[in-house]
Amino acid sequence: MESNDITAQTSIEELLEQYPKANEFFLEKGFRCLRCGEPFWGSIEKFLKSSRFTGDINALLDELRAYVVE
Repeated sequence: MESNDITAQTSIEELLEQYPKANEFFLEKGFRCLRCGEPFWGSIEKFLKSSRFTGDINALLDELRAYVVE
């Protein structure tokens, strides 16, 4: 998966397999996508909704894409 392929529908599990650094990104934003060593089951969009994220998901995805390729 290329970083440009990261969308709101990308599963957290797939994202972390390809880009383990994404966990650091979410932690810095105040979200825990790993619990007891297991990733959240579902898409990035579902994860953010369950985490009560109310910001602009597209802007966050742009930040995430830039972060994982640094």
